[in-house]
Amino acid sequence: MVQIPRAGYYLAMVAVLLLGAWVAVFHLDRDSIWYDEGFTAYIVHDDHPEPDGIRETLRYFVGSLVGVFERGRGDVHPLLYYGIIDIWTWVMGNSVWMLRLPSVFFGLIGLSATYALGHTLFDRPTGVLGALLLSVAHFYVYYNREARMYTLLVALAVLFLL
Repeated sequence: MVQIPRAGYYLAMVAVLLLGAWVAVFHLDRDSIWYDEGFTAYIVHDDHPEPDGIRETLRYFVGSLVGVFERGRGDVHPLLYYGIIDIWTWVMGNSVWMLRLPSVFFGLIGLSATYALGHTLFDRPTGVLGALLLSVAHFYVYYNREARMYTLLVALAVLFLL
């Protein structure tokens, strides 16, 4: 049996992550925002004018997070994602790309964690194969392209399994 050096598995995992990123961002903004994503955008929106100065910026930032938790407390989904997206959109803007891009990042974390879990439970080839299969799985690609918390859920679940 041929032994593949450890660096070969790392290169394979880099290729899987690049494939997963490309599949996720390909036509990321092709579809318009639908109801659930619109709800995410509603939760993280801010009506307040832009702050001027450090003190006002801190007050704005805290008020923004408080607003997220007030608007999101009636939702059945955990509020961690909304808090992260609020900070993200505050810094990066709230275009369709910027609303959906954190899901891609969480999806890549989920792929990396899947590799680590497969490697921990079995061996490196199993970890790479598991991450590869997940990176092209239809449901995973679909949720990577959606401004919802599902890829964060996968990433956290697999990380907690580790």
